Amino acid sequence: MLLNRLRMYCVCGVCIDVNQIRFTVPLRFVNQVKGVLARHKYSVSVNTNFFGVLNVFYSRIALSVATIVCIVAVFILSGFVFNVKVVGVEGEQASEVAAFVEAQGARRLVRKSKAGASTVAGEIVRNFDYVAHASSKIVGNTLIFNVYSVAVVKESDNCDIVAAMEGVVTNVIVASGRAMVSIGDIVRVGQVLIKAERQVGAIDVGRDEFGRLVQEGIYIPCRAVGEVLADIKYSEFGANTTAEALLAKIVARSGVQKFDKVESFSVVQGMLEVVATVNKSIV
Repeated sequence: MLLNRLRMYCVCGVCIDVNQIRFTVPLRFVNQVKGVLARHKYSVSVNTNFFGVLNVFYSRIALSVATIVCIVAVFILSGFVFNVKVVGVEGEQASEVAAFVEAQGARRLVRKSKAGASTVAGEIVRNFDYVAHASSKIVGNTLIFNVYSVAVVKESDNCDIVAAMEGVVTNVIVASGRAMVSIGDIVRVGQVLIKAERQVGAIDVGRDEFGRLVQEGIYIPCRAVGEVLADIKYSEFGANTTAEALLAKIVARSGVQKFDKVESFSVVQGMLEVVATVNKSIV
C-alpha cells in the first residue's frame, strides 16, 4: 500500500492543451478539472524520479521471474510422457497391445526414465504370438512402440510354414519355431520355411575330422509363427507390354503397389518383355 502511494508521486502534474495553450495542473487538483478534461485533449507527464525508476525495475524483475518459471516448467514437463502410441498393428490387436503396454507401466504422465520402454517392447514380443519384433522410441513427449506383426498359421497348432511361391529370401523373422532357410536362399513352392519345432537341448554325436565336438539338437513340436520375405520376379510378354501394364498386373496378383526394381526391358522378335522384382512375404 505504501509503495503504491509513493508511486503516485511519479506523476508531477496534468498538462492540458486548449487552443494551443498548454498549462499544468497539480495532481492534487485533478478531481476539480475532470469536467474540463472530458471536453479537451490532455496528456499526463511522468516524473523520472527515484520511484519512477523503481517501478521500471520491479516490472523487469517480474518479467524475468515469469520467464524463469516458464523455462523451469518446460524443463520439468519435458521429462514426462504425455502420449503413448502403438503402431504396426490395427483393430483388436492394437487395443490388446495398448492395454498390455499400459499395464506394464508405460502410460501417460509417467517419467521417461521410469517408463522402461525397451523392457516393455521385449515383453510385447514374449507375450503375443503374432508379434515378431517390437521396438520403442521417444519423440518429444510421445512414447511410440513399433510392433512388427507376422502371419499366424491358423490351420493347426503344430504346422510348418511353407513357401506359397518361388523367390530369393531377403529376410527371415521367426517368432516361434526353427528357421529352415536364410537370406539369399532360393526357395520353391511348398518348401518348408519355418519348422514347427524348437530346440530344448543337444547330445554329443562324436567329433569331426578336426577333433571338434559335434552335437545334434533335440527338438520338440511347437507352433510355427513367423514370416519370410523374398524377391519375387514378375514378367509380362506381349506386344503392348509396358512398365505401367506390368505394375497393374502385379497389383492384381499380389496387391503390391510398386516395383522393388525393374530388371530388364527386352525385345524378342518384335515383342516387348518387361521383367521386374517385387519384395513381399511368401508365407
